[in-house]
Amino acid sequence: MKKNIIALSILAAIGLVGCGSGGGQNHAAPNTQTNKAVENKSVENKVIENEPVENKYSYVISVPKTAGNTREKDFSDLADLNQLYIEDEQQIFTIYRNDELNKTDLKIDNSTNKDRIYPNNYSLYGLISQENLRNHYLFLRGTQPYDTTNLTGIVTYEGNAIQLKLDENTNLNGFTNGKVNLVANFDNKTLNGAVTGDFKPVEIVATIKGEAFQGGKENFTVKGIFFGPEAEEVIGRYTRNKTADPKDTTIGVFGATKK
Repeated sequence: MKKNIIALSILAAIGLVGCGSGGGQNHAAPNTQTNKAVENKSVENKVIENEPVENKYSYVISVPKTAGNTREKDFSDLADLNQLYIEDEQQIFTIYRNDELNKTDLKIDNSTNKDRIYPNNYSLYGLISQENLRNHYLFLRGTQPYDTTNLTGIVTYEGNAIQLKLDENTNLNGFTNGKVNLVANFDNKTLNGAVTGDFKPVEIVATIKGEAFQGGKENFTVKGIFFGPEAEEVIGRYTRNKTADPKDTTIGVFGATKK
């Protein structure tokens, strides 16, 4: 992995589906087949032409549809922000969007696809869940990570989250949407907030260092990155540590924009 790629790893085991190895960086060549995760009119790509691929960030959490281990990978394989390579499927997923939907939850919800895609200018995040795929995939994707070392002041962020939904036996029972509200204090380099929804709230407590943040509270681990000019956007993921009650098993991804 190039030295300026930010490598983040999930530290928690995920209930019955467990936590597996993230694997190395030697990916097999992507299949040239393109799987359209969101079928909408294409727009001009916001990614700067010829921007180095190492300025792109991808993170994929593979969640088995039945019993098995989750797998986490972070890498930087594709220059196009609107494309996501999923190694388990050997496919490139292309996300289509138009100006009207650019700031909206894009989704397909029919008999075969239950995708949830949240796009912003410099980042996107969401869920790819399709009947013909081996696993469910939570993902984060970003371009132009922003070093916050010289930023000052207090900034609020608002956005959305997607979290695992478990039944009473802690078996995977789909995914649920939530909201995220964050306050970044760039004077003392802290990030605080919460992910809320029809689940136990997830408190976000983290320390900011450069373009990244990391922390946790009450058995939660949270990690993420700021993107865009003046840290305009933020994406991250959270998980409950393996020492927690299995009934509270949690894993999710989120993204937010500056308000």
